[in-house]
Amino acid sequence: MQILLSVQNLSKSFGSKNLFDNLSFSVFDHQKIGIVGPNGSGKSTLLRILQGIDAPDEGKVIYRKGVKSAYAAQQADILNLELSAYRKNLFDFPMDVDPSKLSGGQKRKYLIAHAIDQEPSLLLLDEPTNHLDLEGILWLEEMLNSISTPMLIISHDRVFLDRVTNATLEINHRYPKGHFFVDGPFSTYLKEKEIYEASQSKKAHSLEQELKKQLEWLGRTAPARTAKSLTRIRDVGSLKQEVRDIKERNRDLGILATFSQSTSSSKKLIVLKHVFKSFNEKNLFEDFNIEISRKDRLGVLGMNGSGKSTLLKILLKELAPDKGTVKWKEDLNVVYFDQMKEALPKKGMTLQEALTGHLAETVFYQGKAMHIISWAKKFRFEPDRLSMDIEVLSGGERARAILARLMLKPADVLLLDEPTNDLDMEMIDLLTKSLEDFEGAVVVISHDRYFLNALSTQYIGLGVDSETGYLFSDFEQWQQKLSQKRKETKSAGAIPTSQNPKEKKRSTREIEQKIEKLEEQILSLEEKLARASPQDLEKLCKQHLFLKKELESLYKTWEELV
Repeated sequence: MQILLSVQNLSKSFGSKNLFDNLSFSVFDHQKIGIVGPNGSGKSTLLRILQGIDAPDEGKVIYRKGVKSAYAAQQADILNLELSAYRKNLFDFPMDVDPSKLSGGQKRKYLIAHAIDQEPSLLLLDEPTNHLDLEGILWLEEMLNSISTPMLIISHDRVFLDRVTNATLEINHRYPKGHFFVDGPFSTYLKEKEIYEASQSKKAHSLEQELKKQLEWLGRTAPARTAKSLTRIRDVGSLKQEVRDIKERNRDLGILATFSQSTSSSKKLIVLKHVFKSFNEKNLFEDFNIEISRKDRLGVLGMNGSGKSTLLKILLKELAPDKGTVKWKEDLNVVYFDQMKEALPKKGMTLQEALTGHLAETVFYQGKAMHIISWAKKFRFEPDRLSMDIEVLSGGERARAILARLMLKPADVLLLDEPTNDLDMEMIDLLTKSLEDFEGAVVVISHDRYFLNALSTQYIGLGVDSETGYLFSDFEQWQQKLSQKRKETKSAGAIPTSQNPKEKKRSTREIEQKIEKLEEQILSLEEKLARASPQDLEKLCKQHLFLKKELESLYKTWEELV
């Protein structure tokens, strides 16, 4: 076990905002560290400093000799992607693809693959799951678990972190040293954090009791300033400061505003019957039936191209089904969160306008007037930021500004397309609570499995056979059904089962020969894996996984024939 990197007393500020101070930690050659913390805590800045893009105000970053890092930035669209250099770790894109025409998820894949192709000693990934759909995240999990390269990964996706990392670093001013490190996956970090917070609460109570005793003693003591009294007075002053500090670190973050409810009391809101919709000759929905009622919390699951956004557009009346009917409650109020955050312009608007839609000093929230400063604080915006142009907002800040604007609109149905993108974990938890308190219906697309599991009462699962229906009780049930469908499709395309005994015997023999050949290929590949160089390991692992899946499919077909 060797130290790859040592961070010593690192400090960084932007203007009056102190990101982190005296931050110290080490990275060892066996570690895959998840970096978490609230928006604005300096996580992305830390990776940029480690990569040498930004400089710290104070402190040192010391790499062991020969260590080479590779970095995948959070904003893929700011880089000039030279795709010819990224081919080794990707197999699902055409060679002549134009980088400017790639989707956000495709850019993300290329950026990560490019970083891995550099064969680094240390991999730095900033929000690698952003803009990836569920299929993309599963691809990424498999990719990162198949290599032993040490990593530092910033992410708010808790399930992803728990499956990929083996240590967790939280950067947060709530801790005395400005950070909290746990040697273990994210689930272990959550348990350790809970224990730590309980101990801090106990410590705060103990300090408050001690301060109360000391103040009572001073109240009983004669005003003479003896040396003992003066010492006691100084001790009380230090104790007061310690109590203030611990209270500030452990202060409740409060609650997010809730979405405004319309005055309607109708239970049934939207009804879809026998809906059929295709796109580019691909059937998205066939005989799609669903009723959306108040208090429904529907998570929408599906891989890229399965029709998730199309479904939301049908519910928004922006698209009509090819067949079937959609009925909306009369005067239905629908509020829509756009994952591309196009509800805000890129620039030319102040934060105050973004939060309220105007420049007035008050907003009307759920029938009551509220001052703009109070409204902004509900979304963690300080008063001195209200006059700044929104072009300087981070992705998380833009998301919070849009949520603030939407929460002023009375709604029966909330349609949310990737609302957790760019939000930190604490804000996601606050958003979850806000959505739970909403009296209307919620239909949400998200790749954040933790968020979906916490919120959803049912799932609309796309990409499966219409005969089985589109409603599922949980994420795992949909995933199993989708996997089963893919296996059946693959088996059906291999060798058709025949009822003729001779043909059946011949088909069985052909499959047995394929199985034997495939097992030889796998054995040969495993021998290569045992002596593979680091640069070939990733490619061979993917080939091995592909052949094993092919073998599994052949065995299934053989069993059906036999």
